[in-house]
Amino acid sequence: MSYAEWPADVPFRPERDMWGVKPLRDPPETQMEGGNVRRRRRPGDRLAMMRWGRQLKPSEAAAFFAFLASIGDGTQRFLMPVCLDGSTYAPRVVQITGGIPEQVTPGGGWLTVNLSLFVFPAEMAPTPMLDFSEPANSQYIPLF
Repeated sequence: MSYAEWPADVPFRPERDMWGVKPLRDPPETQMEGGNVRRRRRPGDRLAMMRWGRQLKPSEAAAFFAFLASIGDGTQRFLMPVCLDGSTYAPRVVQITGGIPEQVTPGGGWLTVNLSLFVFPAEMAPTPMLDFSEPANSQYIPLF
């Protein structure tokens, strides 16, 4: 399956105070008659939750909203470099959750965007295709 990619015109690194990760979703809870609460794990559900926010320049905000429109107003999954450990970024399949991104305009044309994202397991991210074919004008020398 192919996914749309985070636009190159929009920075993918969130601002420090606008980033947070929950390694797993909260389990569903059921209230029992005796007042106890039963919590159940979801089989196969290893989605992380990530909070992402950033101030965008007007040109970046325009590219971001064009991207949102291209992914069904934010309803489709897409590829984005994300950081789950606080230091390294890797491309992961993500999906916006919680509705349309929250926006605040602090002034000067800048726009603050806050997203809540589902981050899917690494094995769902497509592996890059390596092209081992020789170009037509190659000076290929056989080894044997």
